Amino acid sequence: MPNLDQTRRVLMTFYYSTLVPVGFVENSRQTRIALGELNTPLPIFDDEMNNLFQQHIQTDQQVQLISDSFLRHFILIKMNNHHTMKDGYFWIGPFVYGEVQSSDIEQAFRRRKENVHISKKILSYYKQIPCVEAQQTIYFSHILHALLESNWNTPIFDQTFDQSFGQSQQQLVFPTQTNETQEQLYKYTYRLERSFLEKLKEGDSEAAELVKDIRDVPEPTFGHQDTIRSYKNRLISSITLIARAAIDSGVNEEESLSTSYYYIHETEQKSHLEDLFQLELSIVHDYLSKIQNHNKEHTYLMKACLQKVIDNIHEPVSIESLASELSVRPHQLSSMFKKEVGIPLQQYIHQQKMKEIKKTLLNSEDSILDVANHYGYQSASHFSRLFKKYEGTTPSNYRKQSIDK
Repeated sequence: MPNLDQTRRVLMTFYYSTLVPVGFVENSRQTRIALGELNTPLPIFDDEMNNLFQQHIQTDQQVQLISDSFLRHFILIKMNNHHTMKDGYFWIGPFVYGEVQSSDIEQAFRRRKENVHISKKILSYYKQIPCVEAQQTIYFSHILHALLESNWNTPIFDQTFDQSFGQSQQQLVFPTQTNETQEQLYKYTYRLERSFLEKLKEGDSEAAELVKDIRDVPEPTFGHQDTIRSYKNRLISSITLIARAAIDSGVNEEESLSTSYYYIHETEQKSHLEDLFQLELSIVHDYLSKIQNHNKEHTYLMKACLQKVIDNIHEPVSIESLASELSVRPHQLSSMFKKEVGIPLQQYIHQQKMKEIKKTLLNSEDSILDVANHYGYQSASHFSRLFKKYEGTTPSNYRKQSIDK
């Protein structure tokens, strides 16, 4: 019998694992559920998407990767005569394959012969659309299909995998749980998983021990009487979260994602629980190593950055110039600096210059403009504004007040 609750669970599990918008529409149009849906800035965006969906659901293909004229991409999955789902279709998206520039959007509208001003609202909308790699879309389909074939109608909690191991050829027994017990287990599991991800992001080796603790807690069932399939589905979702946590910690995005694709493939090749357990630990140790190595490089990079500021104290210093010398992206350097040093990089640059400038103002008779130029500031007025911002007075007043004392 069709189950609307199952539809919600599938959508929630997919969205919170991938952060890509996903939804379901029943053929009768009585039911429409969506997660992560973006507010479009113009009605034409909604019209384009709806017309595209209606056009493609008429075909015989069950799964389709489609694109619209506004550079957006979607995956459509038709549901007909499914044993637990209502007839209708799932959509995944929108997503884009690369950063969309203002010129790209303008060209898209020109192709449609639409005269539209590319406003900040439109640009903001495109920035919110998830940017993915083409290979990821294959795994989007795999994950959603695995969730669609799961039996969500069984009691939420089954036996632990250790208890269930060896019963793959037998009828599994699902213990009855009270609502209160289920809620307590949910909270406990959530706290463990949150603690695991926090320790992983920090590069704390204790994260590997928490994996074993999480494994021992009764988990939601993702596979009908198939412990192996259930654990594979669980592990695939975990890999997605681990890869995202590593990226948040500063690990190269391409490296983290390609590693996750490799481990998803490895997961599907396993046929025994003990192999999956071992693979899970290997995954955690691998990502821990990547994060720890990044943290070591991070500390070295910060030391190098601090030294560069001092070495170039008499030159115009910008975040862009420092990033270029250190072979990192400007926004990455800014983010890392603020996280480790505690203040914005641009603020640190000016503060270090002001320390030296105050000494020069007191120990020389150079003009304010000459002092400004000596420390890389080309405009006396701009320099004076910065000096007052950080020191609370103008350079001239600072010199005068110090002499008067």
